[in-house]
Amino acid sequence: MARIYVASSWKNIYYPEVVAALRKAGHQVYDFRNPPHGGNGFHWTDIDEYAPNWTFEEYAEGLNHPLAEKQFHADISALYWADFCVLVLPCGRSAHTEAGYMAGKNKRVIVYIPEMQEPELMYKLFNGVTNNLEDLCSQINMLWRKGDELVPVDLGLSVCWANRNYGSITEDDPGEYIGWRNLGRKVKLTNLNGRLLRFDSNWRLPRKEEFLELVNTCSRKVVTVHGHKGEMFTGTSGESIFFPYGGSINPSEDYNLCGLNQYGSYLCRTRTYHHSNLVRIGDEEIVFEPSGVLDLHMSVRLVLADSSKKYGQEE
Repeated sequence: MARIYVASSWKNIYYPEVVAALRKAGHQVYDFRNPPHGGNGFHWTDIDEYAPNWTFEEYAEGLNHPLAEKQFHADISALYWADFCVLVLPCGRSAHTEAGYMAGKNKRVIVYIPEMQEPELMYKLFNGVTNNLEDLCSQINMLWRKGDELVPVDLGLSVCWANRNYGSITEDDPGEYIGWRNLGRKVKLTNLNGRLLRFDSNWRLPRKEEFLELVNTCSRKVVTVHGHKGEMFTGTSGESIFFPYGGSINPSEDYNLCGLNQYGSYLCRTRTYHHSNLVRIGDEEIVFEPSGVLDLHMSVRLVLADSSKKYGQEE
């Protein structure tokens, strides 16, 4: 389902019920009050109890404090990870900055107004407004379904590649971060929330040789799409697909997002994680690396499970 960043204020009494409702609906939700790296979120008074009365110079210095840096990295990583933002009113500067950032990245933003505020014209920049929690979930589901179906792209290769990453809505979105996780006696592919992956039967992970075919046959160019750096592959058919540099995430290391806009890590098809390979795409360099590492989560680009039958090619 959708990956959602809920932007609001510490004082907002509606925030907990919004997070709970979205999770109950099956969505993945970033909760800034209870971040995945632990703790109870960030307060300026964690740095200095007199922070509310700081001078400008003290504030400017405080922005570089290790605690501020840690929380900023967590929040900006979550903003990049999410494909939806829910702005819960009433809220202040930070939440509106986050919502504006998401809109600027071509991601979906819905404003939830449980109690009426002063009318705001510029909310027309976003995808919708609502004062009803059930309607909020319905709007998210509707927008999610619009972008949920992957489309096969014929690059003139032996397989057809998906038009965007697994779990994404737009081509510049890195999508869900997928990795191997130890579940009892078995090691399975999961998302960051530990949910088991079950790809649609029409799609599968690409093999190493199919990635090599993509790299060796297509022309490649580093480009930026909606502020996201990545690599555009253009096949002999004239069709193109974009691989965003989404980096990778390791939940065992405070969910740090590494390599954002520097490289993209993509999983290859494999029998077990012990034999797994990742494809690291960055600045026109393509590297195949062993990735028998539990908890290292990365992007996934699928290929059509049976391109020959789907496109009438010979077996």
